[in-house]
Amino acid sequence: MDTIESKQRTESVSRRMVRWGLALRWEDLPREVQHEARRALVDSMGCAIGGYGCDAHRIAQRVLDRLGGAAEATVIGTGAKTSVLNAAVLNGIMLRYLDYNDVYVVPVGRMVAGGHLGEVIPGALALAETRHASGAEFLTAVVAGYELSARMLHACKETPFANRGWNTDSRGAVVMPILAGRLLGLDEERTVNAVGISASTGMILGILDTDEEANTLAKNFRFPSATHRAILSTYLAEEGFTGPERVLEGQRGFVEAVFRGDYQLEKLTAPDVPFHLLANRYKPIAAESTAHGHLSATLHLVRTHDLKPSDIEAVTVRAGTRGIAHTGDAAKRHPMDKETADHSSWYLTAVAIMDREVSPRQYSRERYTDPAVESLMSRITLEVAPEFDKLPMAGETVIRTRSGATLTHRVLHPKGTRDNPMTDDEISAKFRDMARVHMSEARVTQLLEHLWTFDRQDDVAALAPLLAFDRT
Repeated sequence: MDTIESKQRTESVSRRMVRWGLALRWEDLPREVQHEARRALVDSMGCAIGGYGCDAHRIAQRVLDRLGGAAEATVIGTGAKTSVLNAAVLNGIMLRYLDYNDVYVVPVGRMVAGGHLGEVIPGALALAETRHASGAEFLTAVVAGYELSARMLHACKETPFANRGWNTDSRGAVVMPILAGRLLGLDEERTVNAVGISASTGMILGILDTDEEANTLAKNFRFPSATHRAILSTYLAEEGFTGPERVLEGQRGFVEAVFRGDYQLEKLTAPDVPFHLLANRYKPIAAESTAHGHLSATLHLVRTHDLKPSDIEAVTVRAGTRGIAHTGDAAKRHPMDKETADHSSWYLTAVAIMDREVSPRQYSRERYTDPAVESLMSRITLEVAPEFDKLPMAGETVIRTRSGATLTHRVLHPKGTRDNPMTDDEISAKFRDMARVHMSEARVTQLLEHLWTFDRQDDVAALAPLLAFDRT
């Protein structure tokens, strides 16, 4: 029988995770991993710039301005300096807002676990800036964040976070203290304590992204809130505050309380695992990822056949069980805000037909209430296609025209998936499309060149002036 003393002699899972995260070195990473880290940075920064000025950002900016904070890290857009905590939250909210940021998907039993791993970037960037870390050191921390986040998804045995009642962003409570400890230069002991403090106090409820509830602005605060708590926990640990080292495997810890034991802890610290970052997915469509297959099929049909809304009698959208459940429930039937619209297959299909794109331009209050959109939505039917369940982003669209034609297109591997990846040029084009709203083409080019060569930058703080584009 294990005694308290024997348990203390057994090396904890959090300690092994911390040791791996602190030991990672840029020069030891395979070239393809280094390149994928740059791709992830460009894509994520583009999405954060694209989210500038959104309602979630404006509200959070007003609140955090009122609370104040030391001038430590840069806020994207204004270029203003605020505390590391505030910058991590504000930039994190902007990154998440468009639902355009990268996604990682893992089969779990008969279900899938997914997460936006790039959300580690805003917190890491704020810490790296205030510490004047090099670009390579920052990117190494980002790689560690992606890898540890992915491992937490792969460790789900039969049931993912969401089906346990928790949001996948809860992983931030475990992962972000390791990145923060690394970037703040903490030793192993203090970083382990940071994980214990953060993970024991930072779980996120699944109601923030579930099938039968309308989404709210709080969706954009999920991972930023985990980052805020993680950084604060790391600052506390730096000064000697302690937390439970066995926070993952201990009594009433993460595995027992959250997963009821249905969790493979060994996957969190498995040696010589290929870097999961290489399976990262990027979004060419600003919408929930399970809708990408049928939206790609819809766009193909309307562009190929030059279809207009007036040509269409009816549309049938077919996607996997998870996709229809997540984007076709009653709460998404008549979206009135961005958070619900980007998860509504009715709305997304209608604007794809009308505008022949699904980008940040499709989201406005005027669009949600447009009678023409509502009319087209009334002609759309959603249908579960179980054959797509092993390919959660696959989909099919069937359009019946008023002339009597039936047009069908199926997409198994939409652009951005590991079997149909976005190229570097496509990621840069996506970045340009969002950034040119706020800055000149010359500035966009300058910023892109800086990001694509970030590992060669001596000081992350040199990025700050390039992120200031709002002078009002």
